[in-house]
Amino acid sequence: RLLLQHCELWEALTEEDRALLHDLPGVHGELIHWLERHLTHHGATPWAVVEASLAAANLTQTAAQVIRPARDLGAEAEPANELAAVLRQLWRAQIHAETERLLAQPMLSEADRLRYRQLRERADKLKGPDGAQAA
Repeated sequence: RLLLQHCELWEALTEEDRALLHDLPGVHGELIHWLERHLTHHGATPWAVVEASLAAANLTQTAAQVIRPARDLGAEAEPANELAAVLRQLWRAQIHAETERLLAQPMLSEADRLRYRQLRERADKLKGPDGAQAA
């Protein structure tokens, strides 16, 4: 939702964040793929243009599943901060899932142990110094 309504935020994402978003399942992943194509052809555009382009691509119903009506949005104080918080949640979920897959194996190879340590370090970086989630 945030990236559709504030597509200018796409440029600030790292390649790793973009890859994470591309891997989202279902509607979210489909819309991320569409958004990247839209940005490649048109650049960052106002919501009205994005909305019209979604309609032209027959994605209005798909987008309606994730977009709240404008009257329900209120004033988003800091869309970039909100997006950063969403990305942290997605990264934590991805790290957790990968860690669980590793730990479910009967034996870990040296490469698996190294990957586990890398995942733990990444998870720790997503937290602030007092253990709280980083802002």
